[in-house]
Amino acid sequence: MRVFINGIGAVSETACTSADFAELAGEKDLTAKGQKIEFTSTVPGSKLRRASRYAKLTVSAADLALADSNTEINDPYRIGAVMASGFGSVEYNRQFSNQVQKGDPQLCSPSLFSQSVANSALGNLCMINSIKGEDTMLRGGDPLEYAALLLKMGKADTMLCGETEEWSEELLNSFAGRDTVTGCTFSEGAAFGKGTEMTDLTYCEISGFSSANLGLCPLLEKSVDIKESLKKVYRQLSYSADIIFTAANGTWFDDAEADSIRDIFGDIPLYAPKKLFGESFGCSYMLSVCLAAAAIKNGSFKGTPCSSVIVSGFDMAGNYIAVKLTGVKP
Repeated sequence: MRVFINGIGAVSETACTSADFAELAGEKDLTAKGQKIEFTSTVPGSKLRRASRYAKLTVSAADLALADSNTEINDPYRIGAVMASGFGSVEYNRQFSNQVQKGDPQLCSPSLFSQSVANSALGNLCMINSIKGEDTMLRGGDPLEYAALLLKMGKADTMLCGETEEWSEELLNSFAGRDTVTGCTFSEGAAFGKGTEMTDLTYCEISGFSSANLGLCPLLEKSVDIKESLKKVYRQLSYSADIIFTAANGTWFDDAEADSIRDIFGDIPLYAPKKLFGESFGCSYMLSVCLAAAAIKNGSFKGTPCSSVIVSGFDMAGNYIAVKLTGVKP
């Protein structure tokens, strides 16, 4: 079975709708400032009181992807959702932990606890949209590959796939002073794509995956030894592509990644989407996927013909992942 991306949506500093991503794939050029995003939540008013910001980011991005693909949920048991996050519901987790440490654990707010777990946003997404099929929360690895696998296995007809990372001052402060993040602009966001069979709204085909564990997260540790693992990923995808969207974020990692790619692909064009979106930990990869999908559908990226893109990323568990997206004929 072939799997296609038919809808995209996000909440980020520089792009939310498919039209926004199309503009960024064109001549529009922005730079991430690294700030907490102001956005209009699509979470229904009746749910707002107990929904965390983490959940609102998730549901809002997923709703944009569903709307972009013109999806009508006829059989809720045949649509599923896969979501990944590096840190999950950071703020509610922090608030709940403070209640436990400063007071009687038996008097902690149940609503705080229920929203503090990592899969709370996924639960909100499925309940609000009446999704009753396969749903999985990942803390590492490639959510797009897992969603594609479920589709190919016949576990679902349609899969929502995305990542979310919310802004947390305390989390960002914990990285302060680390030489591993020098030059990095931190951000937040949520990004989703909808995978299914080809339709008139198809952006691109998901045509290949590759991954390897680096043995470290580049935001936490440095090592020249990661180059061999990076090369392993690209050897598995060493066939033609017009451009590679890297995981470069302005840190020491950029040169190690670029050198490894050049060793396999030679002088292929490279682009770092984190320049546009910032380093958003567990959300950067899917933001790059949305940008690549828009570029392929446009047929060009920054004025250069584009029919295939390799998109890469890494997670907090040290996994380096890559997907090849290719255009489809009408």
